[in-house]
Amino acid sequence: MPTEISGSTGVNKIQSSAIETGDMPTGSVLQVVQGSSTTSTSTSSTSYVDSGLSATITPSSTSSKILISATFSLDTDVGGRQFYVAFYRGTDNLNGAAAADGWGTLYAPDRVIGQCSGQQLDSPSSTSALTYSVKFKSPSGTIEFTSQGTVSYITLMEIAG
Repeated sequence: MPTEISGSTGVNKIQSSAIETGDMPTGSVLQVVQGSSTTSTSTSSTSYVDSGLSATITPSSTSSKILISATFSLDTDVGGRQFYVAFYRGTDNLNGAAAADGWGTLYAPDRVIGQCSGQQLDSPSSTSALTYSVKFKSPSGTIEFTSQGTVSYITLMEIAG
């Protein structure tokens, strides 16, 4: 539809035919960003270390939420090992406390090589570029992240608030 400008009504009937972010209902997916890694990272640290898996997203509104999803493989060196995995936004552990253990824990009687996945919803209240990452630690033994030549993925979805 054309734009009309008149002395009595001012600017009238402006339509772009595009769906704007503000037109999307709450819960709509506004954008999707994915990162991947094929780099293997090992640690025996009892503090969280960077896995090399991250992605950056810039929310369009401070009311948006970010759904973080990750799929990756882990390899424990010998049986009876535990591991912890956490999502981070910048330097902030999203588990709610700086010392919080991650959402993933496994205790197995033998060596374990397996695919893991997890999700978390974040409310960053920001329109700045945000980097989300996956970090991991081991209370005992060595853990390898992205093992055996696999590909790890992190997906970020902006959800309209």
